[in-house]
Amino acid sequence: MPLRALSVAVVGAGIGGLAAALSLRRVGMYVRVFERAPEIKEVGAGLGVWANAVRILDRLGAGEAIRAVAQPMERAGIFSRRGRALSLMDMREFSRALGVSSFVMHRTALQKALLSLLPAEVVSTGFQCVGLHRRGGKVELQFKDRPPFEADLVVGADGFHSVIRRNLFGETATRFSGQTCYRGVVRMTVKHPGLLAEFQGTGQRLGHCPFAKDRMYWFACHNAAPNEPEDTRGAKVKLVEMFAGWPYAMEEVIAATPDESIIRSDLSDRVPLKTWGADHVTLLGDAAHPMLPNLGQGACTAIEDGAVLAQCLTQAETVDAALRNYEARRIPRTTRLVTLSWRFGIAARWTNPLAVRCREAILKATPENLARQELMRQVGYDAFQTP
Repeated sequence: MPLRALSVAVVGAGIGGLAAALSLRRVGMYVRVFERAPEIKEVGAGLGVWANAVRILDRLGAGEAIRAVAQPMERAGIFSRRGRALSLMDMREFSRALGVSSFVMHRTALQKALLSLLPAEVVSTGFQCVGLHRRGGKVELQFKDRPPFEADLVVGADGFHSVIRRNLFGETATRFSGQTCYRGVVRMTVKHPGLLAEFQGTGQRLGHCPFAKDRMYWFACHNAAPNEPEDTRGAKVKLVEMFAGWPYAMEEVIAATPDESIIRSDLSDRVPLKTWGADHVTLLGDAAHPMLPNLGQGACTAIEDGAVLAQCLTQAETVDAALRNYEARRIPRTTRLVTLSWRFGIAARWTNPLAVRCREAILKATPENLARQELMRQVGYDAFQTP
């Protein structure tokens, strides 16, 4: 008989962990979520919530909350340093074809929407996981200065530096992309609402991502060494100077952003794993398949993971069989996206003027139907379809 009413411990209350908890509860599992932070507060900047994730969020009951605080994508594209469109998609056509739109929103708003759908007793903060013991059909989580917790299944949703992943596979090497990235959110009148745009230069790129008529998420990347010291003048001064004269007066957007809200991080991923777990332990999201943000699918695939895991648990007679099916369904898709995102980042680092012109010519010459097919393959994925 299919599995029912398992006790599941989810480590990590980010977007992936909360969405997984909702998906698992929806199929009758008893779920507890353990978050190391003492409280869940506003962190991060913006993100794209593409149709493949929105379809799941609608099923979970978060769709109305998302639409209240998000900006539907109307156009999405890649532009040259001078603002010439190299690849531009009408996202309204995709929305009509899929029956659901894609959005840009603040990461915290999505996290809060998911959290509001869970009973207060499900999520426990201040629980720093330090390890686990696998014993027969049970898994015991250990926490710093907290009592242990035993469950039938443990899901590591604890991000890029996952303790659960390290316990399963040891230290796995990171791949530095060659760029560092700055992210910020600013409140100002948006001149191009609905346009999700990336402008690419010579080893530099800039993102224009409005999520309201008067709020915008932006990102700025440039070639750098890993852990490179910050400019002594400060990040904002450097970025305003670096991107002066770029399209849509983006240096003004950066200049209007509060210094304390600008987030910096080196862009890194990890080589994809061939399996995500052992016994009654598995991974999802960045703990399983950390990818560069170039396709905007990191949070979206984490949401997919939880939905597919819940479905697999209802279709199998043992936890082991469910987890192997989960891996079989998820690893090919996420590995492909990790690889595509990595390759996209390679071309974005080019600084040779001839190479940059070639990159732009290739993007401009790519047949629109091929670009549409690839985007549809990414955002048209339906996690609820049984393969």
